[in-house]
Amino acid sequence: MSAPDGSGNTEPLTLPGGSPGQIELLEKVGNTVLYAFSTLDDTPGEGLPVYDQTLFALDLNGTHISVPINGIDGNPLAVDKIIPIPGTSTALVHARSGDLYTLDIATPGVAPPWWRATQNSSHSPQMGYTRLSRMRSAP
Repeated sequence: MSAPDGSGNTEPLTLPGGSPGQIELLEKVGNTVLYAFSTLDDTPGEGLPVYDQTLFALDLNGTHISVPINGIDGNPLAVDKIIPIPGTSTALVHARSGDLYTLDIATPGVAPPWWRATQNSSHSPQMGYTRLSRMRSAP
């Protein structure tokens, strides 16, 4: 991994799972790299974990070991967008479930979703869209 500022600084990134994979999202938040990783080999029974856009964190000041970020259900969080908030140790993380998380790198764990997709939805083929009702979770 190379620094995007053109400084030439590099950092080895140890990928999880022990099998080939690809990084689909990559953002730096404070001294932590957040990335979404998917394994390429999804053959069951191989004894290797299968990741599908799973969110990982790598602390550049710590062990340099990739650690999965779990959602409120205790399972690894699958994401499709990471948005760092400049000047903070926080990022907005959009889960594939539709939930939006505020992830503070300085605080272990994942906070409850800031926005949560509900089951109430309507689909209009004539209009070409699906409308999802969203609610803001109480703090």
